[in-house]
Amino acid sequence: MNGAGGVVRILSDLHLGHPATQVREVAWLAPLLEGAAEVWFNGDTFEEHGAASAERGRMQYQELLALCDAHGVRPRFLTGNHDPGIAAEGWVELRSGRIFVSHGDMILAEVAPWKPEFLERRGAVWRLIREVGEVESLERLWGRARLVEAATLPDVEPKMGVGGRGYLWSAFWPPLRPFHILHGWATMFREAERFVERYRPGCEVFLFGHFHRAGVRERGGRIYCNTGAFMRSATPLMVELEGEWMRVRGVHRDRNGNFCPTHAVESFRIPS
Repeated sequence: MNGAGGVVRILSDLHLGHPATQVREVAWLAPLLEGAAEVWFNGDTFEEHGAASAERGRMQYQELLALCDAHGVRPRFLTGNHDPGIAAEGWVELRSGRIFVSHGDMILAEVAPWKPEFLERRGAVWRLIREVGEVESLERLWGRARLVEAATLPDVEPKMGVGGRGYLWSAFWPPLRPFHILHGWATMFREAERFVERYRPGCEVFLFGHFHRAGVRERGGRIYCNTGAFMRSATPLMVELEGEWMRVRGVHRDRNGNFCPTHAVESFRIPS
């Protein structure tokens, strides 16, 4: 059985069921599971919104559970803004609290200010945020994020064409959306730092997704890693914990479409 060495991996933003996910077949993820004891899926694992996307997302979620079982992997799930019902946990602390893992939808009060539904309803959403008031605990912040996400659910399922080919073009409407996307990318590490300084200042590593922009930064003596996304026009990363080491590894597609881990982009010693 795989995973005998106690290897733990972290992935995010599979978006199973979404028209624009690169994971058309769940079996393509098998190489990312091989050799792991436990895999944390850090939010937006599958789509819960939109009838067609949710139906396919639920089906592929069950396929993912079966794939993990076949590889002797224990799957663990954290919530994201696209799958708030997948788990009862919005974060986890690993390595005695040194590593903090959360999807990233709690970093910004607006959750996803680039979302068309937020841009259309921002006045009402900001009134909701002000009504909740100051949130001093991570538990209350998670609750506020759930309220904001519920207030920005789409009225209709977006049409993106075969294989999600219209996904890239959807980034240009409404007109303010490209600005908010680019601003989110430009400021995500700064906002991530503010977030953990307030809610988990003792952590040494913060792993998150949500922004669909993979990257690793060191700020103020802390490591920040965004694991990207398995979506069109995005690049995923995989974090691997083994012994005292944390490795951030690239992911590439082989000729059969399988997602395979590559060399370590970055390596850090994180004692247990």
